[in-house]
Amino acid sequence: MKRIVILTGASDGIGKAAVHHLVKANCHVILACRSKEKAELVIQQVRENYKDASMEFAKLDLADLESVSQFSKNFLQRNIPLHSLICNAGVWTDNQRKTTVQGWELTYGTNHLGHFVLVNLLLNKLRETLSSRVLIVSSGLHPKGNVKQLLKDPNYESGKFSGKTAYCNSKLANVLFGYGLANRLAEMNGQSSNSNGKVSVMVWEPGVVRTSLFDEAFGFLAYPIGALFFQKPEKASEPEVHYAIDFEHPVEGMKYFAQWKETESCTDSYNKTYQDELWNMSLEQTRKYLDM
Repeated sequence: MKRIVILTGASDGIGKAAVHHLVKANCHVILACRSKEKAELVIQQVRENYKDASMEFAKLDLADLESVSQFSKNFLQRNIPLHSLICNAGVWTDNQRKTTVQGWELTYGTNHLGHFVLVNLLLNKLRETLSSRVLIVSSGLHPKGNVKQLLKDPNYESGKFSGKTAYCNSKLANVLFGYGLANRLAEMNGQSSNSNGKVSVMVWEPGVVRTSLFDEAFGFLAYPIGALFFQKPEKASEPEVHYAIDFEHPVEGMKYFAQWKETESCTDSYNKTYQDELWNMSLEQTRKYLDM
């Protein structure tokens, strides 16, 4: 039986490269992204090498929580298992503050809130599936995030807006969310036997990879810098896929990986008070979309 994997941000960069590795590993891949045209181009390219690859496009706009809700509803109605959910999509904006459909700052709303709602809506399905996994893509920039700013003003309604600051804070939110998710799964498993096995939670950072996100962040500097340091998405996505489908090795608690190495996340991310504050704040911000 093919393992079913939902991959956000599957039409570009690391996500696009990950599709190739996933189908090679005999997974059925749901390319969860905004653009049907871009996703179908990826599917066409993958089939040039893997004619029997099992893939499909499903519309998902993480900057619109109605879209996240509809995507989840459509998936759950199919009554199929979910073996792995890879929260791979991400945005980096310039220093002009932009917003999601619901009015949240775009980076926070897309990188964190969209995935927060997606994971929570699919959590029971993950718990019903034997040895399922959630992998959240963060960044080596997450230690530069300001946790107090993140928790006090996630919508950046005061002060001068910085795209870099918003991105770093969103990546710190990804890590805090990973720990918070693992905490709640542990509580749920202790209170209920309505699950086939533990859901493994991992946060992973890819390192410096030459993608459109990298180009947006560094502009013309991407070329001289990238030539020296960047990885190609095809190579960088290998550990992402490995951790996302390593079903034989369940993860206890939450583990943080940098490329191929298990390592420590930043000091603030271990603070359970911060983990709980972000979780509860996110819950209040998205509660309307979590009631299905």
